[in-house]
Amino acid sequence: MEELQNCIHCACVSESKENCVSRVPIFSHLDAKIQHIVHHKVRSMTYKKGESIYEANEFSDGLIIVNSGCIRVDRLSENGKQHLIRILNPGDFTGEMALFKETKHEDYATAMKDTVICKIKREDLQELMNQYPLIALKMLSTFAQRLEEVEKNNARLVNESVDRRISLFLIESMDDNHHVQLKMSKKDLASYLGTTPETLSRTLFEFEDAFLIKQHSNRHIEILNVEALSTQ
Repeated sequence: MEELQNCIHCACVSESKENCVSRVPIFSHLDAKIQHIVHHKVRSMTYKKGESIYEANEFSDGLIIVNSGCIRVDRLSENGKQHLIRILNPGDFTGEMALFKETKHEDYATAMKDTVICKIKREDLQELMNQYPLIALKMLSTFAQRLEEVEKNNARLVNESVDRRISLFLIESMDDNHHVQLKMSKKDLASYLGTTPETLSRTLFEFEDAFLIKQHSNRHIEILNVEALSTQ
């Protein structure tokens, strides 16, 4: 019986790693044979909600990919205040700087719910990038997008009012039907936008009173007047 349970566990872990490889944009474009090679370089790890995945100043020795669940990445400001940098969903990754040099994490990563990650050591991924340059190109593309996002958000924190930051975020997050499904709590969104939950809630209610938006629920917002909202 124990042997059977071990076999089932191994099969589940193997399937989890295969899913991780096939769903990640930097690997999903590879053919099945190469994905199978990548699969054998991956180590699967499970974290409970609220469990720390890594902390600032810990050594970073490889790429961390979210297979299921989600991870929040925070950074402490000079005054000790926690600031949300990004939320990683299935297919997203972090720890990429370790691929180029020995380094330490600058941020804190925490599981927001029960989460399974896949980890690839620096040496293994460097070998894969040498053998399959498309992996390196995909990673560079992701780096560029992430850098653009960080620079844009930093510029807003410095130059834009809170109302403007919130309105721009809503407009950029809406779908083709002018609906926004928030992927984070309003408390986390406030941290991401560099404000307080109270200010965020007050601003959203002001937008709603002005018939710019309609809040259907805590995470579902409908944009009623895009043009007017964009001038806030």
